[in-house]
Amino acid sequence: MRKAMPLFDINGNVSDESQHYSGDGYGPAWKLAHNNNDEEIPGVYKLNQNFPNPFNPSTEISYKLLEDGFVNITVYSTIGQEVAVLMNQYQAAGKHVIQFKAENLPSGIYIYKLQSGRFSDVKKMLLTK
Repeated sequence: MRKAMPLFDINGNVSDESQHYSGDGYGPAWKLAHNNNDEEIPGVYKLNQNFPNPFNPSTEISYKLLEDGFVNITVYSTIGQEVAVLMNQYQAAGKHVIQFKAENLPSGIYIYKLQSGRFSDVKKMLLTK
């Protein structure tokens, strides 16, 4: 019989419990010591600030998903007009990066929104030409 791999909480402490809860309302916040891809399962959902910012003509947006699920990333103008849908599909938990190319857009502030399950977050970015 194989021995179960140890679990680590979000602070890196070894735990004999099967899961820990983050307390943020988004469910379990745990990671396995190892998995098949040697990737760490993130302890929380996270939408990072785009880089570079300000940008011209493209930028990268990185994010972490706690669970597998349907992901939507949309870019809006400051008046709420949808200008681009960057992601609209099912994705596995883990770290992801997507590129936003804005060659045909005017300079200005844009807002990008990530929605996955009950998690939603927005950030601002600045396009300069």
